[in-house]
Amino acid sequence: MADIEKTDPSDHYHADFSHFTVGPVIVDSLKNSLINEGVEQLIEPRLMRLLILLARNQGTPVHRDDLLAEISDTAYPSDEALTQAISKLRRALGDQTKSPVFIKTVPKRGYMLIAPVQVLSTIQDQSSAAEQTPRQPEKADQPSTAPSSKQVLSLPLHIPTIWFVIAVLAVLITGYHFLTKDDVQFIEKGDIEFIEKKKE
Repeated sequence: MADIEKTDPSDHYHADFSHFTVGPVIVDSLKNSLINEGVEQLIEPRLMRLLILLARNQGTPVHRDDLLAEISDTAYPSDEALTQAISKLRRALGDQTKSPVFIKTVPKRGYMLIAPVQVLSTIQDQSSAAEQTPRQPEKADQPSTAPSSKQVLSLPLHIPTIWFVIAVLAVLITGYHFLTKDDVQFIEKGDIEFIEKKKE
């Protein structure tokens, strides 16, 4: 069973819970957002109200009736609705029922938040909490494996290209030389035959 970290409930009860941390999780109640290990997820407003009530009473069991009043707008909320809401909140926090580190079930009473709670009252506190939580690198920040245009130009691919062009030019020049040589020989032979026939 997880150890319960107790704090004085009066320290949290009247605090502004717009931004706070529950263990390693950063909570933004204005956006209904949880950031855990750099990954942000949105939760239902009723689950956020439930989490805030538990956080205000961190280390102290909260009765089921009080929790039901936070999550239900009906006059006669059911225990099943609270059980499902607690289960969803646990999944969002990455908690487990058998070995909880966030929310502990208190038999015949209700539930208790056992993870440490810190209210982030200033922008500096919020920035510090964000820096302590590792963030997943964005795709835009990942180094590209494809070479840039500058790298492509710097590769020694131009050397084979130059040799290929030189070889093609050499073949064309040689072919042109042989074709023109045959024509000249043909003209010379024709002239000689014509001259010899004229002499006869």
